[in-house]
Amino acid sequence: MKITQIPVNQLQHHPDNPRDEYDIDDLVESVKENGILQPLTVVQKSLTLYYVVAGNRRLEAAMAADLDEVPCIVSKMDEKEQATIMLIENMQRKNLTPYEEGKGVQMCLDLGMTEADLAKKTGFSKDTIRHRKKLSELDQDKLKEKCKDGQISMQDLIKLEQIKDPEAKNKILESIGTNNFNFEIQNALSAQERQKKMTAIRLKLETFAEEMPEDWADSEFEVKVWGVPESFEIPEDADERDYVFIHQYPGKSYESFKLYARKIEEEEDEDDELQEIDTKWSRLNTMRDKFRVINEAFKHTRQEYVVTHASAMNAEDLLMWCGYIFLSDEFDYAGPDEKIYDLPAPFKKATDALYTNLSMYAELTGSEFDTEFNGSPRGFNSAMTIMIYTALENLGNMHADYNGVYKENDPDADILYDFLDKLGYIPSDAEKQMLDGTHKYYKEASEIQEEF
Repeated sequence: MKITQIPVNQLQHHPDNPRDEYDIDDLVESVKENGILQPLTVVQKSLTLYYVVAGNRRLEAAMAADLDEVPCIVSKMDEKEQATIMLIENMQRKNLTPYEEGKGVQMCLDLGMTEADLAKKTGFSKDTIRHRKKLSELDQDKLKEKCKDGQISMQDLIKLEQIKDPEAKNKILESIGTNNFNFEIQNALSAQERQKKMTAIRLKLETFAEEMPEDWADSEFEVKVWGVPESFEIPEDADERDYVFIHQYPGKSYESFKLYARKIEEEEDEDDELQEIDTKWSRLNTMRDKFRVINEAFKHTRQEYVVTHASAMNAEDLLMWCGYIFLSDEFDYAGPDEKIYDLPAPFKKATDALYTNLSMYAELTGSEFDTEFNGSPRGFNSAMTIMIYTALENLGNMHADYNGVYKENDPDADILYDFLDKLGYIPSDAEKQMLDGTHKYYKEASEIQEEF
């Protein structure tokens, strides 16, 4: 192809180039000394204007080096070809940010290319293209800003694909790159699953009951089910008796449906005191549900961290923890703050839960625990780290009793978090509040307990 020298002042970056910023520090000195060795590929827009399709970094370096002209190949290509070449060149020459990758892929698709065409031309896998395409569903200004500091990865953004609600997805995007991100993901997934479950329950209730209007008198009805489960069966007397339901705390982690039936004559004199007790128990059960939901989210976050960071535990610390969990009930473990843990009780609980530990290990790793580590893809350190974690996780892990009342001293939780700290785990803000007793749920639980 013919190489033409074109004045630098007649060259412009292609307006559709996915790259927003150019790192040229390592290129300028070379250009000053040797000039531009590889021609730029350009398309002509007018007599005195050319868009650079391939070689935008070289153009920036040429301008910084005060060159008057640079070698170029003037090519005739359509918009699709231009978009594809810019995307390939940028991703091969220097890593784009996720925002820039998504912008490039979306531009090619907007020009009429199919995902299959793009995969064939670029060599990218269909999954790679699909994940980049999904980025267009995010708030682009937020995504661009988050990508600037290089603190977020494509893997983090792929996790966001699990969230279906666009508003929730963009809210979680704000926490990406922080210690709250994984917890926010788990919360959103729980909310998604809960919404699916609540929709199924409502559809079943609507087959035989009405939603209680605001002007209906609660006193005319008796409560039949406090929190309607998915497995709920339609009452046998549904055709003979009026049933109504209430949707409680919609959108909250502890939302539920309460089912009522109209009182029959002999039930009208029901003791008010019993009704008041039932109400207290309902509030207590709701509080327990709150703790269960948030603790499940914390647990998922811990599990994901341990599985992905299992190899970080050094051999000396691993040996100490192996001794604590598995080897001897006479072995004392000194934590980072020099606390000495009493081993016999935790050891017995850990060994009693051995089958539970093995089950959790298989769930987390996708394979059975290999005591001889023959051909183990994880290796000794990683496998033992995950196994120790499962034993500690099954001891119990929060400073709260069954009813949600804060326990200041909880050795089972302390030992778990000492172990996680060794792996570099940083709890989310909400998890820290649950551990130090400042979470709002503790106050609510205490207020309910005072009523009993």
